[in-house]
Amino acid sequence: MPKLYEVKIRLCSPTILTRRHRRNIFEVLTKPLNIPSRSIKGALIDSLAREISIKYGIKKASCLSNRGKREECDALIDEIINPLLRIRPAYPVIDGKEAEPASPFVYVKKIKETGEESLFVGITVDELTSIISIDEIAKSIPPVREGYPKSLHGELVILHNRKIKKVDIYTSRHESTAINKKYYTAEKGMLFSYELLPAGLEFTTTIFDPADLLGRLMDKLNTGDKLEIFLGRGRSRGFGRAIMELKEKEIERKIDERAKEIARSSVYVLKALSPTLEIIDGQNSRPYIENIKYPPQDLKNHVSTIQEAELNIRKVQTNEGKVPFVMGSLTKISGWGTSSNGSGPIPRYYAGAPGSIHVYEVHSPDPEQALVFIELTGLDELSSIGFNWFKVVTTKEVI
Repeated sequence: MPKLYEVKIRLCSPTILTRRHRRNIFEVLTKPLNIPSRSIKGALIDSLAREISIKYGIKKASCLSNRGKREECDALIDEIINPLLRIRPAYPVIDGKEAEPASPFVYVKKIKETGEESLFVGITVDELTSIISIDEIAKSIPPVREGYPKSLHGELVILHNRKIKKVDIYTSRHESTAINKKYYTAEKGMLFSYELLPAGLEFTTTIFDPADLLGRLMDKLNTGDKLEIFLGRGRSRGFGRAIMELKEKEIERKIDERAKEIARSSVYVLKALSPTLEIIDGQNSRPYIENIKYPPQDLKNHVSTIQEAELNIRKVQTNEGKVPFVMGSLTKISGWGTSSNGSGPIPRYYAGAPGSIHVYEVHSPDPEQALVFIELTGLDELSSIGFNWFKVVTTKEVI
């Protein structure tokens, strides 16, 4: 029986959720600021393994690496090897509203008289879905005068009641140095600088659990609806502690409520909440999915009520022929080689950045329900590791 959870994550200590910017300088992990799906899943599995360790006296490392210790350990190992949990990237909650990445059509302009900055959107959903040529897109881009207006694509914004507000998250900086174990002095060239997210910051996300893994484990472990998790670096120094609160939601009601907000159309506008890509032949990629049948097989095997659909990217006319209707910037994705001797190729792909706009034709007996399922589960198999998550932009919302 599949389960759906609305999840709140509250940072209880400063958190080093960073990427390497320069040699010894680490900055906030992603733009726009969010907690990637893989980080949430890793923290969740680590937390459940720790609870198993406490209750049954099994070492956490052994629980996650050796089968046969406990049924609960085997379930976590299965999730690591063949992931089923669908966790959407978590975005900050500011003044009770969830932030999201800005699309390429969100602009900021400076008001001459006051010097203040004002945000606006260059196009509506109806206008975007009626575009058939690249020239029409060009007309929607405002002319630049003295450096303004500028696109805020990829920045955090709050979109509410057709109003736009830019979100700035306060961060601090932590510096530390390695100590020589022999002379107890600072090691030369080992001064590190980290950007910290503040304690008290809240994030929200959803977890779609096709096989009811979390419900079964949390019932057996008597954890209630809250788990202590750790995110990012510096755990041994007190950084990254957070509380994850899971609230089960009725799937049918959630789908019906959201489906009513999506107007029936032949073309739909989807905004990326995560990096987007399609891997071709294992080595190449493109930053969008051109044609796909939903749902992917792993979901189809567990959720019989899921609404099927076929999505085809909309094409627009250019001087060189028709091209996919995708607007946004690129981001680079890399990982680790999987060869047992460590000499395998390191995967490097170019993906569409969060906030990118993808315009799709959706073919389904009930396209609205299919699109809500896509919002809750991600679009394809890569969504289980944090890629290809989308939000449907309705005609009542700004892009």
